[in-house]
Amino acid sequence: MWISNKIYINVLFFFKREQLPSDEAVEDIQGISNGSARMINKVCKSALISGFQNGKRNIDVHMVKFAISGELS
Repeated sequence: MWISNKIYINVLFFFKREQLPSDEAVEDIQGISNGSARMINKVCKSALISGFQNGKRNIDVHMVKFAISGELS
């Protein structure tokens, strides 16, 4: 399951930003989502929006942690 979720997360980011997230960011998304596609989508969407708003091209672990904290509040 971990490999398929990692591929799914990478595909989401690649098609939106044409770059892959860091391995640490993927691990954080995987850890918080427990494999739930809905939670993966929510966190990835929040991270992408945060990156766009801050003019960032790379989605790093800090943006993912920020997105996770927003999704859990």
